[in-house]
Amino acid sequence: MGRYKRVIGSRNYSNYTTAQLEEALRLIRSGVISQVLRDCGIS
Repeated sequence: MGRYKRVIGSRNYSNYTTAQLEEALRLIRSGVISQVLRDCGIS
């Protein structure tokens, strides 16, 4: 059997570390992300 070959352009599902995920969740919970989106007119 051949090896699995990723299709170019397919989606990456987990290309981040657990620490990066935890930091992102912390920023979302603290409201930092929401404030940045409001400042950019995205809400």
